Amino acid sequence: MPLPPQEQNLLATLTRPGQKLGDEPLDVGYISPEQRGVTLTALLQRGVYRVRGARPSLSPGSPAPVDKPVWDVSLVISGPPEESDLTPLRREQYDELAVGANLRWVGAADEISLAGVAVRGQTSWWWLVLTVLLLLLLEMSVLAWPTWQPPPVPT
Repeated sequence: MPLPPQEQNLLATLTRPGQKLGDEPLDVGYISPEQRGVTLTALLQRGVYRVRGARPSLSPGSPAPVDKPVWDVSLVISGPPEESDLTPLRREQYDELAVGANLRWVGAADEISLAGVAVRGQTSWWWLVLTVLLLLLLEMSVLAWPTWQPPPVPT
């Protein structure tokens, strides 16, 4: 399991499911030429394993060798077999499970729409541009008005 790129000098520990004694320290090493990480072994018991990483304490006389965890990952090993069942749902099962949800059934022969939900006001920019152009024409006509009037007749 790779360590976060910005946190390469962590002290890593593993908490096994049902373990009350404390966290098990892990060896941090290179898992690839440029990536540090930890190797997890003997994950035989079903449950949630937690891998935590903490920065080492810099003060020499501190009672706690590590600070609070800055990296925490949970792994679930050997979950219930129902979660791994990849049998496709029938339309009736889907309708039963998706009651009240904002979901849509896409069948094998149906085309998948990538448009998403239509949003109101998507074309309002066109009206805004047209309004600005009309206001500019109005301003130009107001400024040009004195040149359109005939010159006064001398008496």
